[in-house]
Amino acid sequence: MTDQINIPAVVKNLDVVIKNQNGSLPYPTNLYSVYHAFSQFGGIGNTVVLSFLLLFAVSKKRQNLGLLSLVPSLFNQNQLLYFGLPIFLRPLMLVPMLVTSVVGTLIGYTAIMMHLIKPATLVTPSGMPNLLLAFLGSNDGWSLLVVAIIFGLSVIIYMPFIKIQNSETIYEK
Repeated sequence: MTDQINIPAVVKNLDVVIKNQNGSLPYPTNLYSVYHAFSQFGGIGNTVVLSFLLLFAVSKKRQNLGLLSLVPSLFNQNQLLYFGLPIFLRPLMLVPMLVTSVVGTLIGYTAIMMHLIKPATLVTPSGMPNLLLAFLGSNDGWSLLVVAIIFGLSVIIYMPFIKIQNSETIYEK
């Protein structure tokens, strides 16, 4: 669902882009251009990173979960991951979900405000992989580099928590 507060800012930005390619945007940083484009890779908490890291888990069950949830996570469908791995109401996994979202938002905001990348002004189809939203929404190749940096930092943030969870799995056996 689209956030109703976000729509006027996106419409005004799109209007400026359509009328004048070189005009400055009235709202370069809004929920769409920052939060949706840089903070929700695979859904809330950058869970596509979690699916990717599960591919290297110790447990065969977790590896299978990572394999099964990777492609749907690319398209922001995380139900397999949410039901297969205890994520919600568990502080161990809640911490990296919050931290990766904040880090992604801050990096995207900083890159837009420093004019390193263009903000996402073009509305993309719903269900499209959020890894491509910044690129397709702004038509700026440098946004792919920012997305890759955020993805790499998200992997680094999630790794210690996945290691703890893997050690708990080994301990259960």
